Amino acid sequence: MSNALIIADTHLPFVHREYLGFCKDTQRRYGCTNVCHVGDVVDNHAISFHDHDPNGMSPAEELRLVRKELKRWFRAFPKVKAAIGNHDELHRRKAYRDGIPDGFLKSFKDAFEAPAGWQFGFEWRFGNWRLIHGTGTSGHDAAFKSAISGRISTAQGHIHTAAGVKFHASNKDIIWGMQVACGIDRKAYAFNYGRDFKDKPVLGCGVVLENGRIPMFVPMPM
Repeated sequence: MSNALIIADTHLPFVHREYLGFCKDTQRRYGCTNVCHVGDVVDNHAISFHDHDPNGMSPAEELRLVRKELKRWFRAFPKVKAAIGNHDELHRRKAYRDGIPDGFLKSFKDAFEAPAGWQFGFEWRFGNWRLIHGTGTSGHDAAFKSAISGRISTAQGHIHTAAGVKFHASNKDIIWGMQVACGIDRKAYAFNYGRDFKDKPVLGCGVVLENGRIPMFVPMPM
């Protein structure tokens, strides 16, 4: 049976320094032959629609560091199906706002200098479950509500402070929703907005075992 590793929001280059190793260890521990990324692969803080730190990196500096950091992930995981998160598409959203058509823009693969084994899409389906980023959702039950809405088991990220699995049964089936939280370095300046929030980011990743039958959130040690 096929097992899948689900990498949570990494927000490169502002990822926790131990997160890559944790994901590799989790893949080996659970024998995951498939690897997914839930989206927000990169942060794009310097080109955000929100105020960015004036003491931080320029857009060009951040992009150079992202490409450097991504090479480590490409080596560790040569084949990945990645959802497109709201941060991943910031360059496209800004171009759209300014009236620049897609023909002038690089694809996600080209922008991130990703290898052929990395594929990007807004939704991926794997038989009886799907992977989305979760853009537009909120709350600790976001993945659960997404699953019920689509009537298909759903794994998603987007919400950094929520993690875990919840099931729902009908007369015909049983489905689940799983929040996989994130793998960020919460002390990085890109996340200063949450400094005074009561709820803090949960670090970890997801695994889906036995062809979608058993979902599990694996927390990263503090």
